[in-house]
Amino acid sequence: EGIIEIQKSAFSLCKNLVTVRLPHSLNYVESGAFDCCEKLEVIHYAGTKEEFKKITFENIQNMKSGIKSLAALKAIRCSDGDLDLKEF
Repeated sequence: EGIIEIQKSAFSLCKNLVTVRLPHSLNYVESGAFDCCEKLEVIHYAGTKEEFKKITFENIQNMKSGIKSLAALKAIRCSDGDLDLKEF
């Protein structure tokens, strides 16, 4: 908790990253933060589904296009259930 931003390329090229936990306090993700995370399957977010949708993703049209670029992603798990990836 307490992290409000993920900086540019923070996890870039972490090719073996399978899961990541994001705190409820997160509100901004800089461009390229998860570039080339080819095996990222699950994002655990401590907030609700609606709160996740409000996170700002820099330099992309919106959060949806950023999620689409994570080809292996199977689930975004929030405190109130999983987001429907079909929305993205």
